[in-house]
Amino acid sequence: MRTENEIHFKGISQRLPVGLTGGIATGKTTVAGMFRSLGATIIHADIISAAVLNPGTDAMKELTQHFGPKILLDNGALNRSAMLDILIHEPGALQQQLDILRPHILPAIDRISHRAIESEECSVVIVEAPLLFEYGLPERYHPIVLVSIPREIQIERLMERSGKDEAWAKKVIDLQWPLERKEKLADYVIENDKRKSHTHAQVVQIYKKLIEYFTR
Repeated sequence: MRTENEIHFKGISQRLPVGLTGGIATGKTTVAGMFRSLGATIIHADIISAAVLNPGTDAMKELTQHFGPKILLDNGALNRSAMLDILIHEPGALQQQLDILRPHILPAIDRISHRAIESEECSVVIVEAPLLFEYGLPERYHPIVLVSIPREIQIERLMERSGKDEAWAKKVIDLQWPLERKEKLADYVIENDKRKSHTHAQVVQIYKKLIEYFTR
């Protein structure tokens, strides 16, 4: 575990959810599960995003208007494969997508996370948000925990998971900010390139610190 910045809670007028992020295939969901097993409440931004992008929603209509009907399946749902292909091959497409989705997805995450925070049953609320930094509003979360692995391992894991080749894996990884850049902005960095026991030990250390801050 690496602590990139001193954690300061003074001056924060409203308690914020913890942000858990990383790159694709770094093991964010595995780490989220470890935090959950310790007692944290986990909110998955991807699940909220999927609901926001149901057929017929305002977000889906705006996305289709911008990128065209080629991003839709026959039933009106998002064709994620076609959307990813656009993001890979059209410069600036990811930022355009984020700009369209930001006003729909982030408020939905805020509502759910702050409802959990207000519940007396939740001492630590964590939002697993893969594109936390890419959306451009990291101040919504505090502190921020990053799951990181070396690039070569990230490529290998994504190839194994997707069944795609190395060139494709590199293009998908490069859509997101480099992990080195995210590490400089995160409060905690979990190194997830060794055994699960090594990762779990880091999670336990961080969780103890979070409990200390949020329950004092």
